[in-house]
Amino acid sequence: MANITVNYGLPATAQYDPGKPVTTGIAGLWTNSIEHLKQWLGASYTAGAVQDHNHDGVNSARIDTGVVPRNGSFEDGLVGWTTAAYTGGTVAADNTHYAHGANCLAITSTVLANGGGEAVSEEYDPVVPGDLYALTYALWASAANISSRIQIVWYDATKAQVSTSNIVDLTNTPTTAGVNGASVTVPAGAFYARIKLVGGVPAAGSAVGTVYFDALARRAQMAQSINQLAIVANSVGQSEIKIASSYHDQAFSINGSVSFYVSPGGNYLLGGAPRVAWTGGAGTDYAGSGLGTHGGWTSDGSTTGGTITVGVGHGSGYTSYAWLAGNNAGDTARGYLYYIQASPPYFDFGGLCGKFMFVVVDKSGNIRRVWVAPEAPWHNNGPTDLRPHGYDRGAPFQIVLDLPFALKDAESDPAKREQAIDAMVNNRTKRQYIDSAMQRADMPLIPHPFVDVGADETVVLIDPVSDLCHHTSTLEDMSAHANEADKFILGDALKDGHIVLDNTPLQNRGTPTGVQMVSAKWKKTA
Repeated sequence: MANITVNYGLPATAQYDPGKPVTTGIAGLWTNSIEHLKQWLGASYTAGAVQDHNHDGVNSARIDTGVVPRNGSFEDGLVGWTTAAYTGGTVAADNTHYAHGANCLAITSTVLANGGGEAVSEEYDPVVPGDLYALTYALWASAANISSRIQIVWYDATKAQVSTSNIVDLTNTPTTAGVNGASVTVPAGAFYARIKLVGGVPAAGSAVGTVYFDALARRAQMAQSINQLAIVANSVGQSEIKIASSYHDQAFSINGSVSFYVSPGGNYLLGGAPRVAWTGGAGTDYAGSGLGTHGGWTSDGSTTGGTITVGVGHGSGYTSYAWLAGNNAGDTARGYLYYIQASPPYFDFGGLCGKFMFVVVDKSGNIRRVWVAPEAPWHNNGPTDLRPHGYDRGAPFQIVLDLPFALKDAESDPAKREQAIDAMVNNRTKRQYIDSAMQRADMPLIPHPFVDVGADETVVLIDPVSDLCHHTSTLEDMSAHANEADKFILGDALKDGHIVLDNTPLQNRGTPTGVQMVSAKWKKTA
């Protein structure tokens, strides 16, 4: 704001002359006072000028809007962000490639070794160690293989930097815009956080170009709402506990073929047996349920009725499994399993996941099996317990004793045992947030749901954070109460060729061992 050029003042009583009520001196005081007030109010008094009192912390005192980060959609250009362009790069607001509102941030690199540039949020966001710092964002690039990064910078009580966490770190940034999410646990010693955006990480990726950022917000502003006044605040309530379903499609290529697959849900799996269905062809869409053999049905259009045997059991290690066995080559069977679901949302693979969609493809490119569930096979099937005790602004957490050691140590150490008992008796607990690292802890044990994969078969995971995955997940859920013949089912869309898998595996996404993650798209023609 420009400095005020005139003083404010009112005429003294002695200056008033009843015979001359308005003198030149009095008129000048009034004129200067009006001008002083105009300059104090701001706006610079020129056509099209922005209001000087915009509370940006420069022209006038900053006002806390409650939205973190400030100007996360870049509608006010670069206000609220400190930017730095690397050698050969540029950082600018962009009003042509936005995903939210009418602007975004564009960071362009021209030299791979140098990178493009960075933007750091100016405000220091208060945090609590152990809490989940979750962020939603839109991030995309002008071409393939351009690198990008979203980093959380942690500060101590004096606002001195103590560490950083890469919440997103990509060498092949997606080329289509979509709102995603990621999270990280606030480290010990952190009092504040700032968000750092990097487009074109120096010497990372294999291409240069522009990376776009938009729609950044702490998940507290965009998370699922919990409005359950009848339960204790932050408890797991009815809106978080749902009966989820998964299904597994098996195409029988030979008589007597058997398919084993991991049951999703793990600790949440309901008792009883799966139901079985036939898909497509001349057979009945729904055949029966329960363990044992179901016969007299066909899905391949033949006149010979085959049989399907359904079973459940416990596999090696931690997993439970189900199986489908058929004796009519050409049939396709679908088995459903039901379980209680209370652990989402899942942030992994660089964003918020939709359903987990695994397929088995043979060497000729034919889809032989499909497995779809709201949980990945490693969720709640391994030794890591993901069941939450409550939710804080949409983030699941467990209540644990506030101890500086693992409870296992209390078995053999008398001093630690006494300390643990004392913490238990006096209810000294803390929240342990179920973050993405905890959610994927058992991935090495159970990387995919298929127990028996042939040597000429490939396990494929459709990108769980892609728009297609989120769209199909929602369409399946929205049609769950429809008649069986009217439901939208991803397995059918894949089997009938309406969804096409990309042949190039996605890189640097933290994909499980033995699995290829790929993009997928809708077939353009019917």
